Amino acid sequence: MSSENLDRILERVRKLIATAEAYNSDADSEKDPEKAKHYANEAAQCERMADALMLKYRIDEIGEAPEAASLKPMILTFKMGESNEISGYTDWMMGSLAKHCRCKIRKYTSWTDGSWNAKVYGFESDVRYFNLLYTSVRLHMLGILLPKIDRNESLEDNCYRLHNSGYNWLQIAEMYSWKKYNSMYWGEYDGTMPPAGMKVPYYRKDEGWKPSTYVGGIYKRAYYKACKDRGEQPQKIAANGTQTYRQSAADGYVDTINRRLFLLEKSRDTGQTLVLASTFGAVDALFREDNPDLFQPAPEPVISDAKQKKVRMRKIPERKFNADAYRRGARHAESADLNGSARAGSADRRAVGD
Repeated sequence: MSSENLDRILERVRKLIATAEAYNSDADSEKDPEKAKHYANEAAQCERMADALMLKYRIDEIGEAPEAASLKPMILTFKMGESNEISGYTDWMMGSLAKHCRCKIRKYTSWTDGSWNAKVYGFESDVRYFNLLYTSVRLHMLGILLPKIDRNESLEDNCYRLHNSGYNWLQIAEMYSWKKYNSMYWGEYDGTMPPAGMKVPYYRKDEGWKPSTYVGGIYKRAYYKACKDRGEQPQKIAANGTQTYRQSAADGYVDTINRRLFLLEKSRDTGQTLVLASTFGAVDALFREDNPDLFQPAPEPVISDAKQKKVRMRKIPERKFNADAYRRGARHAESADLNGSARAGSADRRAVGD
């Protein structure tokens, strides 16, 4: 089948998922449980139809390919995105999405322009499907979990999004160009020094030196005003618990994406799945050919006097977890585009706490 046909199929997929996103947004904001359930079901139906279109395209492609010149898989190299505090979660999600799209992936293959690259192996329609899907879901995930200041929004609205995504008042202040004093970098403060005795000084060119209590208070008051205007209770996050909050939200987000992918795969036609599975050998062969280092026998470990030595087991520290953040991340993953309809710059910008 031609690339023009594939482009048309992908455009139909985008339209279906745009409809699904609208239903998901309605379900997320609907106060009536019955209506919310109805919208969620409609969204799931649109997603199943979109996924079925991609499956049918691959089946038709297999049927039309001459035996002597059967289709061959390809390799796509693309950027994984800049590193951040939840990169491990986006990488985990990348693997799940590749599997869902019937592709194999090798991450961290090379480094260019401040980003690691990955290689994806699969047939053209599957690889393009994955590329659209990963780009879309990653933008949505980062827009929710690691939001940035929007200069077109009010201070109150920005503080509402940022704090509900786990940032404390001084982290928000730093996004607004405040700098905490560090004697090693005094030149960053226009050559000035903080007043003697000022506790935890911060500097901004238009404000000069201010104590952290004053600086943090600016953004705390803006957030509380935003909550009051919305009729909501303020979200309380410990100053030292912001990273735990965002990582727990990322946990909830990725777990929910994986659950949604599982449900999509369960809805697939068994016969189609078996036909496609029969072509996966070519993808696996290409992966092995391009990555011979992964298939070398592992060397035998060398431990001197192993019988006489006792291995000391290190205690793994307990991982911190925020259940509320997990639930918020999971809720927002319900509105993620699972077929790549979103375009750059169109990611859902609501905060984790919205």
